[in-house]
Amino acid sequence: MKINEVTEGTVRPGYATQDNPTTTKYAAIAFLLNDHAGKMDMKDDNQLKMSMTINKVAASIEKLNSYDGPKNLGDIAKAGDTTEKTVKLLLNFGNKLYDQKGDIRQGNDAPDDDTDNEFDDGPSDDEIARQADDRASKRRR
Repeated sequence: MKINEVTEGTVRPGYATQDNPTTTKYAAIAFLLNDHAGKMDMKDDNQLKMSMTINKVAASIEKLNSYDGPKNLGDIAKAGDTTEKTVKLLLNFGNKLYDQKGDIRQGNDAPDDDTDNEFDDGPSDDEIARQADDRASKRRR
């Protein structure tokens, strides 16, 4: 993932869908950044400010490619009350986290995974119907 995908990408209104791989990756990066910010040691003011900045930038990254979301790094920086340089550093850090951990989102945040179907291991409808017929014929006797 390159920074110019954010700065030069075309944004169509309402296009923030989970089937867009770029949007999905940036949403996962935003989740990882939020997770990291929450685990920071916030005993001093600098750590607290950094955590708040990371949260604001992550929230903006999450809205990337949406109708009312940021359109470029400048918009993300403005929403996060920081500089474009800091946004680039956070995106690079988020990419490193993503490369290490992958997409760790759970529940409604996670993209749909159609390759894992929990119903594949069970009997088919025909098998269930056959078993029901067998049981019914045994009860009639």
